Amino acid sequence: MATIIIEPGETFEHTHSKQGTTILREGDVELEIDGDRRLLQRDTPVQIRAGQHHVMRNRGNTPARIDCWH
Repeated sequence: MATIIIEPGETFEHTHSKQGTTILREGDVELEIDGDRRLLQRDTPVQIRAGQHHVMRNRGNTPARIDCWH
């Protein structure tokens, strides 16, 4: 597991070589995958396919914390 901290106004852009699960723990984060944008819901797992480029944006005023498993 990895924990990602994204500061307010920052983005985190990457691709995994294996399928992953992402869970928002704290904050207000928008996830973009293949041009589709949605707000992450706290404690709700999101599956991201291997090789799928994605971007997470902190839209809030406090640091966001996201847990990821690959």
